[in-house]
Amino acid sequence: MDLKDYDYISVPKELNAAIEKGINRGITYKKDKEGHKKWRLVVATIIIVGGLTTTVANVPILAKELVKIPVVGELIKILNFTGSIAEGGVRNDGLYINVDSYEEESIDLYFTRNNNLESDVPVYEFTYHQYPYELEMKLQGVRGFDIQAVKAKLEQLPLVKDVYNIITLDDSSYHIVVAFKENVAVQMEEYKNPGRLHITMTREEVRENTTPRYFVQSETYANNEAMALSSESLSADYPHHIQKTDQGNFVLELGPYETKEEALTWLKALEENQEIAVKWHIAKRKIGQSPK
Repeated sequence: MDLKDYDYISVPKELNAAIEKGINRGITYKKDKEGHKKWRLVVATIIIVGGLTTTVANVPILAKELVKIPVVGELIKILNFTGSIAEGGVRNDGLYINVDSYEEESIDLYFTRNNNLESDVPVYEFTYHQYPYELEMKLQGVRGFDIQAVKAKLEQLPLVKDVYNIITLDDSSYHIVVAFKENVAVQMEEYKNPGRLHITMTREEVRENTTPRYFVQSETYANNEAMALSSESLSADYPHHIQKTDQGNFVLELGPYETKEEALTWLKALEENQEIAVKWHIAKRKIGQSPK
């Protein structure tokens, strides 16, 4: 992008003071959905420079206005974590999540406190799964989040199949899942000043062995505290995640395992632990499939 392109920016009045002290201008593009592949200006991108980051982060911006202003900030790291875990962030509390999408293959998460942009993202742990294709997002230090508004917005994206949250016993923790229609490659960029997580997902052909895998699966639950309590009863010795079934219920699940023998070993260990009051069984399914 040429520097002259920044002349196209339209800046909210609330940020005038900060802009006079050193904000460069930017633009972002969005593909025309009418099929002509024309690009047009859709929102102003504010790039914050040097020592002015604190000033801008403290400028009050209502959440409904924030989603119109994708603030860039300073890039901290880029993570490609398909098939692995992405972690980062700064310990915090009392934040509100703002989620939006400015492109068909990306999701942006911003964080505010009292309608002010936060300078850092909170502690996060993101995992990509392939049984089925889902991005599991765990965020600490968050107290507010409108799941219905986010669900309605993100489910308009061509790759997104479902969006849901998972109940936890920690009222400062949010556990959000984005389910995809097909396998995707996921890349995430973490920014600060202000804090933002930019997630990009692109279609990716499954190149791995697609042989069915085995799981140790619990009885079904509603998305409630009973499920959260059962999950809490499993120590770190039993790595698991909560999975939505194709009927809309939820299960606790260990796996995937390549062999039934490996799954049976874990099943035996769970059944012998008297502190875990959960009924388990062995399940088998193909890549991309949800539990039944």
